[in-house]
Amino acid sequence: MPKQCNKDECVNNVWGKGYCKYHQYLRKDKNKKKPLKKSPLKKVYKPTGELALFKEIWEERKKICFVSGEVIENFSVQCFAHVLPKGSYPTLRLDKENIVLVKSEIHYIYDHQVDKAKETPMFKELLDLKQRLKEEFYRKNKLVG
Repeated sequence: MPKQCNKDECVNNVWGKGYCKYHQYLRKDKNKKKPLKKSPLKKVYKPTGELALFKEIWEERKKICFVSGEVIENFSVQCFAHVLPKGSYPTLRLDKENIVLVKSEIHYIYDHQVDKAKETPMFKELLDLKQRLKEEFYRKNKLVG
């Protein structure tokens, strides 16, 4: 004869761990509550002053791409490229000379497809500026580069 449910007055056959399928909620091993999953918090960015600087540059300079010469119609932070990277040269982050106006597609190529940028003739002026700024940086800081 099959085992019967542990619930008083229940004559149903055992489903699992001593209880029938109707009384599984009474199981002691199943009532352990799982901890709530914490969703990742949105990253809070510290104000760096870049946006104000970008707006200032947007008002001062012609809205022409430094690399292609095409007109840039709309303001976007993606249109401002740091010639020398912010991570490697944090002191030049807010230096107007280190920031050029470029189309967003060109900005992506310059930052993420360095080999392609070096092979493309239209990037020559930007790469020359990068070399000049790098030399000035090392000369000012008396570092050997």
